[in-house]
Amino acid sequence: MIAIVAGLEQKVQQLLDRNHQLRASVATLSASNSSLQDKLEESQRQQSHLEHQVQALQMAHSVLGSDQNTTDAKQKMNTLIIELDRCIGALSV
Repeated sequence: MIAIVAGLEQKVQQLLDRNHQLRASVATLSASNSSLQDKLEESQRQQSHLEHQVQALQMAHSVLGSDQNTTDAKQKMNTLIIELDRCIGALSV
């Protein structure tokens, strides 16, 4: 009977040690996950910023390009002006 109790105590101690190790591992992985989430969000912000820069450069390039690109640029600028006027009108209400 004593041997059985001693064996159970040993197994319980092993389980407690394993539980402690797993909790430490979970804490480490949670911190790593949080760090990776922050990096992902920063990368997404940078991507969005770069996409806006590409659009601006494409617009500038179309203004400086051939006659066909100039026509496209004028159409885009007219669309932007109309949208800007609409936004200003909405703000003044």
